[in-house]
Amino acid sequence: PDLSIAILEHGVNVLRAAELRPQSLNVDASNELYHAQRIKKKLGALVPVRLLKGGEKVQRAGEEQDLKTFAGNQLVAYMESARVPIANHPYLEGDFGRVVKANGRFDCAVGPNGEHGDTFDGTKLALYGQITAGPSNAKAVKVGSGQNEPRKGLLHPLAKLAARLRRRA
Repeated sequence: PDLSIAILEHGVNVLRAAELRPQSLNVDASNELYHAQRIKKKLGALVPVRLLKGGEKVQRAGEEQDLKTFAGNQLVAYMESARVPIANHPYLEGDFGRVVKANGRFDCAVGPNGEHGDTFDGTKLALYGQITAGPSNAKAVKVGSGQNEPRKGLLHPLAKLAARLRRRA
């Protein structure tokens, strides 16, 4: 739990350093409400944190659905109209591909390494938050160190942070 909070905090701070202010951080509070509340307490001063529960009912166009289904339908519609670009990466393709719609609801088979549609869920919460949080502004931000050669050692940008947090524990 501490590592996930540290990763989120780092991401928010990177955006703020680039003079971008996130509209909201949307946290799935369906199964781990205590952890979601910890995230809100820790990061609430940096970014508005919204705790979203998949089972909550939402009313749209006179129809009531649970948030999980509504946000999933919303993401699928945006993807079909090419309004949500998804990076062309085998992991994302595989994880998104695990999600299926059955009987009007979204479900996901667990992959051999524990994958279970988290990238789909994260994207749908981000899109839902973007649409429901109001107008937004976007600008280009430099990503990476600008080096042409891959750096030696830890390659994942958050690996050093993860290693530091493990040493503290």
